Amino acid sequence: MPEYRDLPARLREATKRPDLPDSIVALLSESYAELVEMEARIQRLKEGFEGCCTACEPVAEKNNELRAKNKLLETRMSAKSLDELAKLDEELGLL
Repeated sequence: MPEYRDLPARLREATKRPDLPDSIVALLSESYAELVEMEARIQRLKEGFEGCCTACEPVAEKNNELRAKNKLLETRMSAKSLDELAKLDEELGLL
């Protein structure tokens, strides 16, 4: 898998080589663009925004909303005093 992770950088660098014919550079550029698009799609699939049913996107949005609320609660729980909690609430716009 490490070889795959280096691929975008290797493709990008290869397109800058002056010794390559324009047709090869064009193919490398297309490959790079396709790879970037596939990585974005994989990320959307992992996050649940894309899938095979109509419920995927709403569920992903709800999951992200719940993750944000959970992070907020964890931040508030980290307060060591009521003064610190009030300061956190003020910074987060909860007061």
